[in-house]
Order: sequence, then structure tokens, then C-alpha cells
Amino acid sequence: MIRNTLQSFALALQNIRSNLFHTLLSVLGIVIGVAALVATFSLIDGLEKFARDQIASNTSVNALVVQTQTDKMIN
Repeated sequence: MIRNTLQSFALALQNIRSNLFHTLLSVLGIVIGVAALVATFSLIDGLEKFARDQIASNTSVNALVVQTQTDKMIN
């Protein structure tokens, strides 16, 4: 079992070295994707905090509830 695992890792490293450019492009794509997700979630959190602060500073509303109306049909 351990021998098969070691052989698998050796084969994986050999393939990574033989396709170095492809590997680097894949890693770059993953890094860019993760950075985009982190930036998007940070932006959303910042905008939410900004909106809450603006509502709190301009009104005396403690809770804001937004609901949809599903009983009306729109054609």
C-alpha cells in the first residue's frame, strides 16, 4: 500500500516536471480565482457594513426587513 502511494507521488512529480508550463498556468489560474473570490466577498461585506452604517446614522430604524410579495401576479 505504501509502495503504491510512493510510486503515485513519484509519477505525479515526474508529470509536473515534464509539463512545467502547464502546471504554472494551472497554479496561476487557481491563485487568480481564489483572489477574485476573496475580493468579491470582501467587497460585499464592506458594502453591507457601509449600508448598515448609513441607515443607522440617518434614521432611527433598528431593524430593516425586506420581503417579497408572492400573492400578486405580474404579466
